[in-house]
Amino acid sequence: MSQTAEYEIFRNFGDLLEKYQDYIINSFIMVETHGYGKVYESRLSNGSIEYINRKVKDLKRLGRGFRNFEHFQTRFLYVTRQEPILNGSSNHNPVLYFDNDDDN
Repeated sequence: MSQTAEYEIFRNFGDLLEKYQDYIINSFIMVETHGYGKVYESRLSNGSIEYINRKVKDLKRLGRGFRNFEHFQTRFLYVTRQEPILNGSSNHNPVLYFDNDDDN
C-alpha cells in the first residue's frame, strides 16, 4: 500500500515500518515484572540502560575530562549508589560498638 502512495515521504515511511516491523511488534509484548512487592504486567523497556548511559555522559561532561580512569570509575559508582548519604550520615553501614570484656 505504501509503495503506491503519491508522495515519496509516505513511501519512505512505509519502507521504514516494513524494515523495523519485528522490533515494533516486540515493543508491545507484555512480560511479567516483579517490583514494589507485587507482580504485574508491563512492556519491556530499555529505560534503565538509558539512565546509566545518561549518568556516564553527565559525569564525563561535568568532570571536564578525567585523566585517571580509576577515579572516574569510583566517582561513577559513588554517583549511582543505591542508598545516597544525606548530611554525611547513612544507615547503610552502621557503626557497631563492642563492649570491652577485659578481665584485667
